[in-house]
Amino acid sequence: EAEAAKAREEQKIRSTYSVAVEHLRAEQDALRKAAIVQMRGYLDKYPKAPDAPDVMYRLADLYIDESDGAFQSEYAAFEQLMTQIGDRPDLELPEEPKRDLSLALNLYQRIITEYPDSSFVPLAMSNMAYYLDTPNTKQYNREDARDISLAIVQRFPNTVFSDEANMRLGEYYFEQVGP
Repeated sequence: EAEAAKAREEQKIRSTYSVAVEHLRAEQDALRKAAIVQMRGYLDKYPKAPDAPDVMYRLADLYIDESDGAFQSEYAAFEQLMTQIGDRPDLELPEEPKRDLSLALNLYQRIITEYPDSSFVPLAMSNMAYYLDTPNTKQYNREDARDISLAIVQRFPNTVFSDEANMRLGEYYFEQVGP
């Protein structure tokens, strides 16, 4: 009896917590969408503003957050479908979803090409290399990540960006040769 009461209480807490978390997520999504609209509007109105690279970088972060949310929803649906399919060899398995980071990567590229002297260039390059080296993305491309990492090492030696790029390069070449 005490165990059953405890289980009901835990379920009640979980249910209340889930509703509160979903409400906060919806609020966060709405705020993110509003910020995206404002930042895009700012960049459209002031494309050559001195703080444009900063705005682009922050907008790219918001696009990544947005992509993460979409990916989580798609992956939950994928897992549910996989559970329903079970071990039926007669059914064609759906392709596993991947994160689409094209909007963010395009902004990083714009920072690099349009504002080559900006302090956001090494950040943009580092993020590009990281996300291109992330397997569950539509833009996964280890060779492009390697090339960007090499460029970071050459352009920004003796920086934290160079250190991260060297680590990424070491992992890349180790996996190419094998243990």
